[in-house]
Amino acid sequence: MFVLSDSGSHTYSVTATDSVGSTSAPATASPAVPTPLTVSISQTDGVGEVFLSADVSGGTPPFSFVWSNGATTQVITVSEPGTYQVTVIDVFGCDGTAAFTVTSIPT
Repeated sequence: MFVLSDSGSHTYSVTATDSVGSTSAPATASPAVPTPLTVSISQTDGVGEVFLSADVSGGTPPFSFVWSNGATTQVITVSEPGTYQVTVIDVFGCDGTAAFTVTSIPT
């Protein structure tokens, strides 16, 4: 028989008891709690194009990226002004979204 107990502070303890009543010393574990995933977008100007990068903080890699233009990379190249949105999803399914408006394309 195994007994799992939670101290309420993300620390768990397991004690095992065999068929004759012998009990093991408790084993404890404190799993890491991931930090919240936040997303921002930065712009780098090129000639006739703009590069938008999804900057991720927190969460747990690997990350997947889904842009409003259908791209699935961390950095996209755009040649038209407009608002671009990205959703980032981490390995546990946590997500964050950011939007960025490109007002003009440098020449």
